[in-house]
Amino acid sequence: MNDQQKKSHYHLYKATAATKIWQVKGAPVRSPFFYEAGITIDVDGAADAYAPRGSGLQGRDYLGNALPLKDSQGRAPKSPGWIPTYKSTLRDKTGASVVQKSGPTQGYYIAETSLKDIFCDATDVKRQTDATTYPRGIIYIVFPDTGLGKELRCPLQDLSTNGKRWLDLYDDRLDLVKQVTDCFSPEYPGVAQAFRKLG
Repeated sequence: MNDQQKKSHYHLYKATAATKIWQVKGAPVRSPFFYEAGITIDVDGAADAYAPRGSGLQGRDYLGNALPLKDSQGRAPKSPGWIPTYKSTLRDKTGASVVQKSGPTQGYYIAETSLKDIFCDATDVKRQTDATTYPRGIIYIVFPDTGLGKELRCPLQDLSTNGKRWLDLYDDRLDLVKQVTDCFSPEYPGVAQAFRKLG
């Protein structure tokens, strides 16, 4: 449905950035609404996410999406002598993006993620959670750093097992399984069913 069609049946309730929120014309202010949002595909953490320019390698994502930064000398990406440095990659002490030295994805940058295996070496690609491996059918619940004890720090070898352990620690107090299953039922029975199995 294009904007013209929407305007004939709905009124624009609110716009936030690129997202427009619509309601049925003549409906009360607190009536249901709908919106359409964009989608981005995240491959951060994948060992072959970003390939250096001129390397001859093909990354899964466009290198510009790794967010080019000024290097430690203050040079911007288009400046002569700029040392390649990107926000979404692991960077060394000089600020340069780290390139993998060995392995099947040798020559690619190490793409960083916020969910890491703290028991792996910083330059080991297995330290990062590979977005091409773990998003399929997995639900993430993110807790803030505040109040999380050392007991929650565990390797990412098995996100399902670790997720279950974390869930067990918090479920008694927050009743997370019920909250999530109530939220996704009945529109998304698969999500609710997967979460019930976790619980």
